[in-house]
Amino acid sequence: MISSYELHGGVQLYAYYGASIFLILSLGIVGNTLAIVVLLQPEHRTKSMTGLMINLCVADLLVCLLGYIVAFNYNTVDFANTGETPVVCIWLAIINCLTGLASIGTLTVMGIMSYQGIVRNEVAHENRMSRKVEAGVILGTWIYALVLSVPPALGWNRFVAIPSRISCHPDWYSPNTVDKSYIIYLLMFGFFLPSAIIFCSYLGIYRYIRGSSVIRVSNDVLLERQLKTRKKTVRIVMAMTVAFFISWSPYALSSLIGSIMGRQSVSPAYSMIPELMAKASVVYNPILYAFLNSRFRITLLNLCNCSTNRVGNASTESSDLSFPDSATGGVEMRRRGVPVHQ
Repeated sequence: MISSYELHGGVQLYAYYGASIFLILSLGIVGNTLAIVVLLQPEHRTKSMTGLMINLCVADLLVCLLGYIVAFNYNTVDFANTGETPVVCIWLAIINCLTGLASIGTLTVMGIMSYQGIVRNEVAHENRMSRKVEAGVILGTWIYALVLSVPPALGWNRFVAIPSRISCHPDWYSPNTVDKSYIIYLLMFGFFLPSAIIFCSYLGIYRYIRGSSVIRVSNDVLLERQLKTRKKTVRIVMAMTVAFFISWSPYALSSLIGSIMGRQSVSPAYSMIPELMAKASVVYNPILYAFLNSRFRITLLNLCNCSTNRVGNASTESSDLSFPDSATGGVEMRRRGVPVHQ
């Protein structure tokens, strides 16, 4: 049984949390960086969802670099147990809220686009947004996230440490009516409304596919292939959405319970679990891309093979120039047009 000391910042609690954050941080940075590199390749840039997928990766990478590293330091130096709310705590809460809400906003847009693409029988290039529209949509997801995240820093509610005092969030437990109004605002527009839109989008896709086969409608072989690709894209986006909600739903539920029943309803030990599950969301998308998208895997393998070949060729050329064999060095250098003095 964990002692009170361990629950409120003891060595064992920090060790578990630190190891978990280090693993999530490492996988998140590597996975999302590789995903961005792959998605920026020419064969992926023309796809309708690529810009939004990159936006998800950027959000996950930002929270890793600007949030999780700070969180690790926050606990290492034990700021969380000073009884105050330092600036770093406010920063942690803002960056976590901002990137999480930008992700759910992006997934909502992807759900709507998936529905439109299937129901209208649109193929990828027809459903592709112009660069200006795509940039506007992505900017809109961040403005949406900012509008929902910043109010506690401006006086509507406040940012405080979570019960285990290992991270920070809006004050879910305040009995103040004004503070509770922000919680209602945040949960309504930051979780329940996007969830409803996403659910309705995929329910519409399911009902459409079940009610009529879009593949049988068309006699165009190319169109059939493109619509099958569209369905595969929908499956990937659905998998990403499910993974996101599996990660964030426990956090939203525990926060809602804490807001209704008060601080004592969520113990410090158990408050760690939804917090870490939410943070682990940065790991899932690159894994899903690799497992569910064969073209993504091929591009990633080609990039790795190219890097390996470059290193191998560089090593071989270095060896040939530095250590020429007396019997063959002259021949090799003649092939390269280098005069040899016997």
